[in-house]
Amino acid sequence: LSTTDINSVFSIAAQKYNNYYASNIAAHTGNISNIIPLDSSNNINNNTESTLATGNATDWRAGFYAGVLWETYGYTGNTSLLTDAENMTFAVHSTIASGDHDVGFRTLTTYVQGAQYVGGNFAYTLNGNTDQSYNSRIVQAATFLASRYIPAVGATRSWNNGAPAQTEVIVDNMMNIQLLFQAQKLGAASPISGMSFSDIAIQHARTTFNDF
Repeated sequence: LSTTDINSVFSIAAQKYNNYYASNIAAHTGNISNIIPLDSSNNINNNTESTLATGNATDWRAGFYAGVLWETYGYTGNTSLLTDAENMTFAVHSTIASGDHDVGFRTLTTYVQGAQYVGGNFAYTLNGNTDQSYNSRIVQAATFLASRYIPAVGATRSWNNGAPAQTEVIVDNMMNIQLLFQAQKLGAASPISGMSFSDIAIQHARTTFNDF
């Protein structure tokens, strides 16, 4: 693709995302954590457009919509997308240190991507409620993920099923450990004695390499 083609694709994407937000989300930010677009119900018949299904902030895909808003804003410079991206990032703040390994998916696509464009010390306010700084949320999420590390296994557990000796680990978790490296870059201390965030991430990767 030429630069012109790429610019055109991103411009159209920006328009589509902006229109969807304005039509379906903008008037409901008081309940924003429950109206997050999650996936599409594609209907390619008769050239009709996809219908986006929504859910709440606990879903593993809850950060993806914010992620594409951030990336589209970053590429196009379309400032109308910035507030949308900030709002959808704020929407997942309550789930940053809860659930399972999917906290990485929710944080990497929201606070980590957002910090690239507005800075890690940025703290957003929505409906009179001010969030913690983006960097604080990144460390909070990474600390939760690192706390799921099981030394006897050499990996962070993916889900919460069974005893530690029966720890379930899926390959998807390799994407989530990027969050640990982000916390390491910020100079944070991990919750596992004698191991840094990067130590945990590297050991998890080695275990995955050996056992998968």
